[in-house]
Amino acid sequence: MRKFSTMLCALTMFFAAASLALAQDTRSMAATTRGGESRMEPLAVEVNMDEVPQASPSEITPNFQTLRPRDGRTDEQYAEMKRQAAKLGGSGSRASALTGLPPAKRSTFLSTTNAFFGQSEVCCTPSDMAIAVGPTYVAQFVNTYIAVYTKTGVLQTGFPKSAAKFFGLPANTYTTDPRGFYDWTNGRYVFVMLTESSFSANNVGRLMVAISKTNNPRGAWWIYKFQVGNTGECPDYPTLGHDTNNWGTNGTKGAIYIGINQFANNCNGGFIQNYMFVIPKDAVYAGGGLSYWFQFGFTVGGTLVDTLQASNPLTQGDRPSATYLTNTFNILWNCGAGCSNLTMWSVNNVAAFVGGGPGPTFAGAIVPTAHTYYYPPSANQPGSANSIETIDTRITGSMYYHAGHLFGTFETGVPSVTGARPIWFDYHPQLDLNGNITGGEEHQEDCFFCGGQGTNGSSYFTSLSPDSENNLTLQYTFSDDNTYPEMAVTGRRVSYGDSLMNGAGYVIAGGSGLYTQFRWGDFSAVAPDNTNPANPLMWTAGDYDNGGNWGTAISAQSYPVPTNQ
Repeated sequence: MRKFSTMLCALTMFFAAASLALAQDTRSMAATTRGGESRMEPLAVEVNMDEVPQASPSEITPNFQTLRPRDGRTDEQYAEMKRQAAKLGGSGSRASALTGLPPAKRSTFLSTTNAFFGQSEVCCTPSDMAIAVGPTYVAQFVNTYIAVYTKTGVLQTGFPKSAAKFFGLPANTYTTDPRGFYDWTNGRYVFVMLTESSFSANNVGRLMVAISKTNNPRGAWWIYKFQVGNTGECPDYPTLGHDTNNWGTNGTKGAIYIGINQFANNCNGGFIQNYMFVIPKDAVYAGGGLSYWFQFGFTVGGTLVDTLQASNPLTQGDRPSATYLTNTFNILWNCGAGCSNLTMWSVNNVAAFVGGGPGPTFAGAIVPTAHTYYYPPSANQPGSANSIETIDTRITGSMYYHAGHLFGTFETGVPSVTGARPIWFDYHPQLDLNGNITGGEEHQEDCFFCGGQGTNGSSYFTSLSPDSENNLTLQYTFSDDNTYPEMAVTGRRVSYGDSLMNGAGYVIAGGSGLYTQFRWGDFSAVAPDNTNPANPLMWTAGDYDNGGNWGTAISAQSYPVPTNQ
């Protein structure tokens, strides 16, 4: 993005904010948790992916509708929130200040070495997609099925496979919200999903964890399943991260971190709790009993925060003194009037509890943001304003840590500018000598084309990935009055001007046909590829409009030569 775009954005938001209620000032509030405890689950069930039959059409087109991400609002209240967000930017039919073009059809600065179409809509809306990339294969999970590809996009024999059958569930069981990563240090694929039993009475919400036994996702896996919260409650929108630190006995390979938003009344009630599950890797990588710690009640000023995103190490050499969790202010924070700042949390001593020692240590700190952020309006497409979902201000994509830097994105609305815009950030967390967070220095923050993009355009469901030099790739969906939803990528060299992307980037998969299902996302995915250290790849996966249905596309980006700027 050009510098004048960022300046215009800052001025626009400053003058518009002067006429709105002041954003909530959370800087002096305490970030605390209410407690935690340990649990033990039985040995894993072993599943050989080769023995799971290819999914039949009925298995991947079950008769259920996926819920939108829970936020405690009724559908009517959510629709009103989105109407108010559209009013923040003005009429959806009004031309906004054009400070950025739509993404181009080809790149002039970033190399896409691999690109292919992934799975597409045969059932539930939206895709809720996760990918993980290892030395040979790309594994993709969507809401109801699983696919494995070579890096050139060849779908492997016997795929796709039913997620329900893979996890040992009855046919047509509700499965949702996959997340995944590849552990480059230990050579394992890890995916998580949720399942709910009923949206009317006595719901049992379970978290499912799948860990490959080797670096081949077509082979054997360890499967774990356990209930989250009480019967009648509803776990939602899992987040996933990990580290490869040697935490001592029972944690020599690191730990897995899974965040959950918990809701009442069989997924129809309010936001009642948050959880962060900490799973030391040693036992579960061997199929042993699952010992986990769950911390709950992450609050700022006594109010619950939501959607805590744990960090992922970019390379085998990333072994920070603590693993980091990050959240925006969202569900209970009235960001229609504006929110600011983030909360960063540190976690350390994560494995001692397995042997009867103390639980993990959590600490939190409020870190400043350069921008005030607001609930984003729904996105436009040709002939239909405000008709595509953009959710809220939560961090939807995975976060990566590399060499002292923590990278992430979330969406916002902008006063007096039509459309949803992403804010991406690069923070340097600061710890004390005990590994507890004390604050964070913001190295970069950019509201991407904050003054407007295209014709009443929106950029949404973004994910950010660094490489080993801290060059960045930003993946996003773009649509406007002239463009159906398309998957695009842009990026920046580490030597580029701070807090700037190098323009709108380019299209990976173009959109076609009016999309009438509203729901989109609910997140996109990025994954590092460290197979060749001399040319590390930044894989991205996102949605595009496939003739009125959702489709997914997967691509890998890099900066292989100095002229890629």
